[in-house]
Amino acid sequence: MKKLLFLFLLLLFPITNSFACSCIEVDESFSKKVEGGFSKSDLIITGKVVDINTEYVENNKPFGSPILYRFEIIKKLKGNLEKEVVEIISEVDSSMCGYKFEFGKSYLVYAINSTYYSSLTNKEFDFVTSLCSRNQILKNVKKKELQKLKKLNRKEKK
Repeated sequence: MKKLLFLFLLLLFPITNSFACSCIEVDESFSKKVEGGFSKSDLIITGKVVDINTEYVENNKPFGSPILYRFEIIKKLKGNLEKEVVEIISEVDSSMCGYKFEFGKSYLVYAINSTYYSSLTNKEFDFVTSLCSRNQILKNVKKKELQKLKKLNRKEKK
């Protein structure tokens, strides 16, 4: 009886708040996953991280703080962007679906236009990415993914 009461109280009053990122993995072909990532994204690039700005990270707030990454664009695979450097935001922590990019490394990055951080950045919109996007370190990207993205981009421009 005491065990049941303890279990009930534990479920009723959790000891700590827990946050977790949960990315839904759909059972579909590689090609369909790339097509889905393409259609959901406003910007897809290959780029090298040239700056990491943590000015929006609050020291007393471990969750819900964005990091602004600056990428030197190697190749634009989707999006109407004429810049050579683009800023992309992600959460600081993977438990909040943040993707952690490393300075000096090159990545394939899928991003969306969002107003979520506009009050912090004072911009109309920002490019935002997450752990659930198809982001990958560039040297690990399959050639067929880049080929598929180029094909989709050509098709979209027609």
